[in-house]
Amino acid sequence: IIHPDFAIIFNNIGMVYLKQKNVVKALECCLRSLEIKKRIYSEFPHHPYIINSFYSIGLIYEEMGDIDEALKYFNKSNESANIAYVTNKNHPDILNSLEKLKTLNEKIKTHEN
Repeated sequence: IIHPDFAIIFNNIGMVYLKQKNVVKALECCLRSLEIKKRIYSEFPHHPYIINSFYSIGLIYEEMGDIDEALKYFNKSNESANIAYVTNKNHPDILNSLEKLKTLNEKIKTHEN
């Protein structure tokens, strides 16, 4: 049995690596965190910790310049947050992912022109 704290620790270490611009290690840690969270919360696929992992992975892909993957993970974060917080559409998890989606879509439009 894996303790949930390990998932949180992996995600936090991943975010430290991201701040250090070591995106390879950041992605490795955050994907490991997501894997653990999915096992622990298999009966709750829209658990806030899973939403957090989707968002973190989106940040890493954004830093890598992989906009398509970033959008994919920010969409997953947003979709799960909308289910988890159905009665609170102003929850930060929803608003943060929406802001990232808006920003990335604006980047795409700017590059298309």
